[in-house]
Amino acid sequence: MEEVLDLYEEPYDPKYPVVCFDEMPYQMVAEKRTPVPAKPGRVARYDYEYERRGMVNIFAFFEPKARWRHLDVSERRTAVDFAQAMRRLAEEHYPEAEKVRVVHDNLNTHTPASLYKAFEPEEARSLLRRLEFHYTRYSTSPCWHTRTAASSSSGLLSRALVEITNLYLLAVPALGAGEGPHLAGAVCRHDG
Repeated sequence: MEEVLDLYEEPYDPKYPVVCFDEMPYQMVAEKRTPVPAKPGRVARYDYEYERRGMVNIFAFFEPKARWRHLDVSERRTAVDFAQAMRRLAEEHYPEAEKVRVVHDNLNTHTPASLYKAFEPEEARSLLRRLEFHYTRYSTSPCWHTRTAASSSSGLLSRALVEITNLYLLAVPALGAGEGPHLAGAVCRHDG
């Protein structure tokens, strides 16, 4: 744990960013009854009954010193999903960084081996040259400040989940038959 604390104390360097990573399951639901829209002086009303429409996995990235955060959604939580998230982190979000230092927990998929499961050995090795994994203790809430920063009192995480999962759901029909039909008609809403 001291290694992670030392990492946080280092001065900011965009060539060597420190990015916290966490993932969390999120249940998708569909309304059983039509919500009553808000009116002047009255908030919108939702019935407490809902229909379960499956789960999605939220990947949360947070770079505290750059004040940057990003959320990705996947249908599953597998080694391949983790590897693809790490590739997007290195290639799309930090293409200019020499090494992206990723702080995360010891989940069984959060290993360099996951990249070898997802990619050819040359690509996996190339990505691992640009990624440096730092693990929190097993009993420690992984990157606790990733969730804290993402879910500030303003409800940022909830609103972000609404936006990103609804965008994701719009794309589900485009995925093709058999890929996520349980999500059809599901919605994500922010009540806070």
